[in-house]
Amino acid sequence: FKTVRTIVDLLDGIDIYSSQAVTNLGNGNTYCSAVEGWNHFDGQCALDYSRERYAYSDGDRQRGKNQMQVLTAIIKKMVSPALLSNFSEIMETMSDLIQTNMDMNQVFALVKQQLNEGGSWEIYTYSLNGSGGTDFAYELGDYAYVMYPDQTTINTAKADIQSIMNGETPPYVNSKEATAE
Repeated sequence: FKTVRTIVDLLDGIDIYSSQAVTNLGNGNTYCSAVEGWNHFDGQCALDYSRERYAYSDGDRQRGKNQMQVLTAIIKKMVSPALLSNFSEIMETMSDLIQTNMDMNQVFALVKQQLNEGGSWEIYTYSLNGSGGTDFAYELGDYAYVMYPDQTTINTAKADIQSIMNGETPPYVNSKEATAE
């Protein structure tokens, strides 16, 4: 949670489009609300938006979609030339919060390539569907709400992943966003 708050605050916030107004994101523990339409969120509000589920008729499914929106907004903002030119400072601040199997030379090479060559990134999202129920959740050690995924949506997700790995446009994505060049 700290990482999301810190990254979004380092980015001077992110812009998210909400399909509905929600007051008291995060169960009223913070000051955050969302209007229907575009919202500019700081780190705490981005975290609260990505965690909210009770305000939506789709509950956990909408929470997953909101989390994808937050991650997409972070990526879009992070690949902008204005931000990448200050990448060293950001990495220094974030070093305790990021884990990667890439060494720093590889990370800086990617940043340099993005700055020199520009280009856009396409971000695809897909959400599985299924039926809900109550079952034993091992990570909680107790019974909780779970979703039993529909095999058709699993097969669709696999087809999308395979298309991307083959360098093709995935046929079933929920949404596609391109970052600015």
